[in-house]
Amino acid sequence: MTTSAQLAGLLAAYSQGKLSLSELLTRLNQRGATSAEQHTADLSTIQHAMKSGLLDERIQRLVVGKLQQLQSGATTQIAPP
Repeated sequence: MTTSAQLAGLLAAYSQGKLSLSELLTRLNQRGATSAEQHTADLSTIQHAMKSGLLDERIQRLVVGKLQQLQSGATTQIAPP
């Protein structure tokens, strides 16, 4: 399974209530930074999830922010709202 497919699965699980927001962010932390190409693919996956109704805009911004934080190597934690 590709990393984008794994991300799509996590987003779907969150949307279906099978994964809490805290668990989603923890899984993203565990996954860590990815290649630039994968990061771009992940952003596209998130955009698609929002357009399909799996994520609302607030959660989309939070997940994108988390991925950007991981890419930059920042150590400050992004907490769920």
